[in-house]
Amino acid sequence: MTQETRMALLLLGQLLAALRANDPDTFKKWLVGGIQDLGKPAVTELMADWMNPLLTQKDKDRLVASLSKGARGKVHSTFTARGGNRGRGDMVC
Repeated sequence: MTQETRMALLLLGQLLAALRANDPDTFKKWLVGGIQDLGKPAVTELMADWMNPLLTQKDKDRLVASLSKGARGKVHSTFTARGGNRGRGDMVC
């Protein structure tokens, strides 16, 4: 499994966890960090192909509502290198 694939899977897991926890700020931070590190086309594909089938209608509605409000605060890269392991994904916000 490539490093990029591992990062995408980590991002998917964190995005789903934030949605299930009803935490739009964390979701937006992971989303923006994923776009910074993986690129917009990769994150768009991840959202459309992998995340969409996993979401309930309630999750989809919350996602649309939270994204329409816009991200607040300063967002740092989601996958900031720490100890040489980019897959750890610890955020600093």
